[in-house]
Amino acid sequence: ANKNFEIGSELFSKIKSSVKTLEKSNVVYKIPCYNCNKSYIGQTSRTLKGRITSHKSDCRLNKKSCGLSEHVVESGHRMNYDNVTVLDSEENLLKRTFLEMFHINGEKNNLNKKSDINNLSKIYTYILKIESEKSSLQNSNLPPVSRLAI
Repeated sequence: ANKNFEIGSELFSKIKSSVKTLEKSNVVYKIPCYNCNKSYIGQTSRTLKGRITSHKSDCRLNKKSCGLSEHVVESGHRMNYDNVTVLDSEENLLKRTFLEMFHINGEKNNLNKKSDINNLSKIYTYILKIESEKSSLQNSNLPPVSRLAI
């Protein structure tokens, strides 16, 4: 009987954490495409659930308002909204926008429009490139972005 309870509580905790993720606000998030290896990175002050609803609506109405809906409308692909991940959490809009640009810049297969990183300073881009190359050479990961002094 205890084993069933453990399995049930494990399943419940996974569902519960998923629900918590969708209720988060002030986040930078990543949504993978279901049909290819590309992903969309965005930021929102709203709940993630609310922002996903807007993305779905734009796709349904064939609005090319961002790289995500443009990809869906033009390719016929579907986004894997069930596998959305929160990359960072930040209440300050300027910091959150920088974090979004940072993640877009680091994601090779992103669906974002080039204008999404236009404001990323050339020096930040250079520093991030150097750090990324160092990281690749050392075969280790960069520290979490949220720890960067912004």
